[in-house]
Amino acid sequence: MGIAQAIGSTIEELQRVNCLQNINALRVGDSLYVPRLPGLVATPIGGFTAEGCTDASTSLIAPMIGETVTGVIQILGTAYRPDMAYYKLEIRPDYLTVYTEYSRSTFPISAGILGQLDTAIFAPGLYWLRLTVVGNDQTFGQPCAVPMVIRR
Repeated sequence: MGIAQAIGSTIEELQRVNCLQNINALRVGDSLYVPRLPGLVATPIGGFTAEGCTDASTSLIAPMIGETVTGVIQILGTAYRPDMAYYKLEIRPDYLTVYTEYSRSTFPISAGILGQLDTAIFAPGLYWLRLTVVGNDQTFGQPCAVPMVIRR
């Protein structure tokens, strides 16, 4: 409760953005993503929210929902499942429904760098970034997609 109050957030928001099933299971030393800094309120643009992002083993930490990005950015999050073959990062402009894969890795990541994205190759605008973990049997886990604004 103290962390949520200190950053002007709620326990429910901290639980949602960290994909925590049970917020009471946090232990000293656990990493926790804080969606806003004290004194700074981050509001998702246009009422957008993440899509999917219900599984802690497939989560995006950065960029944040509705964040404006420029230059080469690091994509942070978690991509893991016991039978993981690979994870992939995809992107699409808001006006399209089809994603384009731009990165893939066979190494599981926990709250770390999933990849990089050079925003200079995209026109300015609203885009969706999606993370999907794929199993050895080629089944897809629940993807996690967040909107972001690319600006020059």
